[in-house]
Amino acid sequence: MRIALLAAALLLTGGVAQADPALDALVAAYPDHLASHDGTTLVWKDGTRMKVSDGRTKTFEQMLDDPDIDDQFAIPYPLGEPKKPGTNEDPGRIRYEPLFVKMYGDCRKGEVTKRLKTIPWMPKRGGKAVQVPVELGIRDEFDQSVEVRSGLSAGDRVIVGPSRTIVSGTKVQVMPGPTLRQEGAAGSR
Repeated sequence: MRIALLAAALLLTGGVAQADPALDALVAAYPDHLASHDGTTLVWKDGTRMKVSDGRTKTFEQMLDDPDIDDQFAIPYPLGEPKKPGTNEDPGRIRYEPLFVKMYGDCRKGEVTKRLKTIPWMPKRGGKAVQVPVELGIRDEFDQSVEVRSGLSAGDRVIVGPSRTIVSGTKVQVMPGPTLRQEGAAGSR
């Protein structure tokens, strides 16, 4: 149905695709991975193109079993006070696996695990370690530094150095110390 509506919109607008708020938000949320969309195709920065919809009208069970990108947006997240979702009203359950494999890697092949870094999470609320996917960039062995392209934000505190005793969920305590910026400025290790 969505494709039929999009085709009608293309005819009415002379072939120019209209904005799609859900796809616009998806592209805006992942600027390092996604380049654009034309309403029917999602375009990745590396040139990969993914169809947004398979053109089928589906039941909730069919969307769970055989989703497309469009199906992920079929059930919007509710605004306002949280409430228990009704039957088949669970936003976020419908996931188009090829999108996530392309974005984060295939966990069955160990592609996600190798990108996980342990960071202290919410130290003021119990401070447990959690692993998050981090995309690393340029590494400078001489300076012992590495570029973090995604997965962490400015001000995040990370646990550096491998440790077999700290795993996701381990209680940690954040100790005062220099930030990376202060360390670099002071020239110390």
